[in-house]
Amino acid sequence: MRILFLDIDGVLNHYSTYYAFRDDIGCASPHLLHTGKNPGLDPIAVKLLQNVVNKYEFQIVLSSTWRIGYTDEEIINHWKVGMSMYYGWTNPLMPIIGSTPDLCAQQDSGIWVSKTRGQEIQHFIDNYEKEITDYVIIDDDGDMLVEQIPHFYQTNVRHGLNYAFVDWIEDRYS
Repeated sequence: MRILFLDIDGVLNHYSTYYAFRDDIGCASPHLLHTGKNPGLDPIAVKLLQNVVNKYEFQIVLSSTWRIGYTDEEIINHWKVGMSMYYGWTNPLMPIIGSTPDLCAQQDSGIWVSKTRGQEIQHFIDNYEKEITDYVIIDDDGDMLVEQIPHFYQTNVRHGLNYAFVDWIEDRYS
């Protein structure tokens, strides 16, 4: 199974989408998606992602902070419906299978300590019950583990996901 670990902020939304949708929705938000409203993502970035996911048969795992506060069941249901309704991601529906764990924990001292995104992704990889044959990570932050760098595509928060990602994926799997 191929997994695509997906961040949202800086990947499917970026500065342009913020300015384009801010009068309509305020800003992109997981709350909007989970309440049946347009979450304000870049439709071109979504389409590029959809094409790559379908062509290379990725299963999506949400690694974004957009996962926090929601169960995997809520994430799967709301994302499949929302991406179909607002972005035409149908046939098949978005193949989202869950999310990485939030490894933030409160210490005895009362201080909250979080792990890096890379550590949360590695925890998912190490504990997933099915075989993961390969994976890619799309994120605008660079807090990945050293061994994850060959699997990592970093976007720019100003532009989000663009065709350079498609080139990177095609080079990787050609």
